[in-house]
Amino acid sequence: MHLPHPTPLTTLCLITALVTACTAPTPPAAPAPATTSTATTSPASNPNPKPNPKPTPTLTIAPPQTLALDAHAEGLAAALTHECHRCHAVPGLNPPPPTHDCTGCHVRILSGDWDTTDAQLTAWQAAIRSQPAAPSLASLRRLRRDWLLTFLAAPTRHTIRPQLAARMIRHRLTDAERDALLDALQSPPLPAPATADAPSGDPARGLHLLRTRGCLSCHAPDTPPPATAPPAQLLAPDLRHTAARMTPATIRAWLLDPRALQPDALMPDPQLTPQEASDLTALLTLTPHLLPTPPSAPSPYPPAPPAPLPATFAHVKRRVLDTTCRHCHAPTPEAPGYAGGLGAPALRLDLTSEEGLRRGITTDDGTHIDLLRGPNPLLLQALRELIKNAPARIESVHRTVMRRFEMLKA
Repeated sequence: MHLPHPTPLTTLCLITALVTACTAPTPPAAPAPATTSTATTSPASNPNPKPNPKPTPTLTIAPPQTLALDAHAEGLAAALTHECHRCHAVPGLNPPPPTHDCTGCHVRILSGDWDTTDAQLTAWQAAIRSQPAAPSLASLRRLRRDWLLTFLAAPTRHTIRPQLAARMIRHRLTDAERDALLDALQSPPLPAPATADAPSGDPARGLHLLRTRGCLSCHAPDTPPPATAPPAQLLAPDLRHTAARMTPATIRAWLLDPRALQPDALMPDPQLTPQEASDLTALLTLTPHLLPTPPSAPSPYPPAPPAPLPATFAHVKRRVLDTTCRHCHAPTPEAPGYAGGLGAPALRLDLTSEEGLRRGITTDDGTHIDLLRGPNPLLLQALRELIKNAPARIESVHRTVMRRFEMLKA
């Protein structure tokens, strides 16, 4: 599929989306595990690497009985084009290569499964504060389609899983791709839950169950879990959104047997009676104002001391670029903000060096876009857009970043 080269306006959207994708201090670009053959030359040993052709992920079609083959393939093609599988497990798609597996990289580093020195591994583990897990897209079958459409329209505005520091990026799915994606991943439809014999529920009894059955240890713990906590804890959603995301019948069926609805479900079977499932369903759907507010994961950014005046590139690189931006904007073939990816064309934007920052963006047809010059530099526009859409807990961080770039723009 041909992608036109970006204009300054579309480039602003691309930069904003890619910066939003990584909202945590991250380890330096790591070499690929020794067991793979996709390792790339590091920027340190090759200061001006050219992006190599990206590995072509395999498109695996699910069994034809799940959906008409052409419609299913269209939805999976959208997931492949926008690389949803870099973060999520996508039914019907093979995992990406290790060099492109964003969540898998963090998981392997946190588990110690990486071929590097102990000192380097310890440093990386201490730096990872976000995206140690991501939900499987198999979960989409049990969610309301109207809610999914609202979520996909502005994913950064939703805080569904407060234990995770990262938020889903602002993707570039078209309306047609979005519909095709949901058609594929929400099929086949779940069997209609049996509700004829379901007892009526009592929210008061449901609240007592919520407090006494251990539900709050994942859904509203006293303190946020560490990045090394089990994925079931990290991905536990804020229960106050349950009624918007699922129908009452689906909620009750989920409570009775999570794996009957989603075989890879992380939530343990709560071992509820039919009456208890009805009581909890009544609580979640009729009286969500009684549900506790879960704590949010701490800001992925460490407290920053005041920037020196004037700011130096070394300071901005240490406090900002090396902690977040380099994952997408390093001169390596797996970096989407450099070589292309996540549905976006190649920008060749290198934020690992001052030369790369001042060089700006170069598109495939040779168009050059400066990020720092002019009365309203493009990079500052992107940061202002981030501030407008950022959760309150990291808005001040983005403002600090913007002030530092304002000092550098001259």
